[in-house]
Amino acid sequence: MCWFRNNSRAANQASAGDCAVTLCLHIGRSRGAAPDRRRSSRAGANAKAGLVLIVALLVLVPTVEAQFDYVTNDGGTITITKYTGLGGHVAIPASTNGLPVTVIGEFSFNSWVIISVTIPDSVTMIGNDAFNGSTVTNVIIGNGVTSIGDRAFLGCTNLLTLTIGNSVTNIGNEAFRVCFVLRSVTIPRSVTHIGDEAFFYASLVIQRQIYFMGDAPSLGLDVFAYNPDSTAYYLPARTGWSATYGGIPTSLWHPLVLTDHPSFGVGKNAFGFTSAWASGMTTVVEAKTDLSTASWVPLATNTFIDGLSYFSDPQYTNNPSRVYRLRWPN
Repeated sequence: MCWFRNNSRAANQASAGDCAVTLCLHIGRSRGAAPDRRRSSRAGANAKAGLVLIVALLVLVPTVEAQFDYVTNDGGTITITKYTGLGGHVAIPASTNGLPVTVIGEFSFNSWVIISVTIPDSVTMIGNDAFNGSTVTNVIIGNGVTSIGDRAFLGCTNLLTLTIGNSVTNIGNEAFRVCFVLRSVTIPRSVTHIGDEAFFYASLVIQRQIYFMGDAPSLGLDVFAYNPDSTAYYLPARTGWSATYGGIPTSLWHPLVLTDHPSFGVGKNAFGFTSAWASGMTTVVEAKTDLSTASWVPLATNTFIDGLSYFSDPQYTNNPSRVYRLRWPN
């Protein structure tokens, strides 16, 4: 059995307006194949093995509901003004005293020693300098937030992962400036503007991937300055993109077949694979038996959920050789 990505002209032929990733599977059969003795020997060893109980003491850092000072606004909503908890994994509550938490105020978490923070959908605004200089490593911004304030996460030099909710329209000036180790970030389709120096200076990172779900947002000054190896990836059928964006190169963001995923290859009664792409995007899986003569036959239409899509083909055994491709509109 041999898998390979075929880059030949025949393999990459596609109808006008389409793009495709082509993979080939060649299956060879022999009548006198020897049984897999490794599996039976492992089963025998497992049958003879005694039961071993290992007790481990786990030290966990609990996720705690945030403790904070706050003010009640005229509209019956809450603005957090100062965090007073013990750090660790912080989950900001959606409400307190029956009132929704809608704003994370200026400097409310700045310079705090926290590991992660989850911001609920009730919050609509993250204020200026809200997390400036904190030690946070993981941030999840809820789908209610529309604005990330100036310098909101400036100097968060431990920030590794960032999830931006799908209602954010504005990313403020210097919002993620000097976040050295933030290697990858996805900008939702809702974002229309990214402020001055928002992702300025990432010289400690070898590569940074910035994925855009929508049209190219307007940019302030020096948004990606000192990001020498960064790339902006954009989806098909999106507008405003060219060879460079804010001084960094761009590239079409296309689906990727995960050849190292456990689902890849021949399983029980089917051949299958998992591919990764932007959530909500759709691909058509097509197949043919001969790259030079046969026509592509659509097998399935898959929509990506949480960035992943799985395909399986129970009919693969009906063909001694079969070629698959993913197709999507330009």
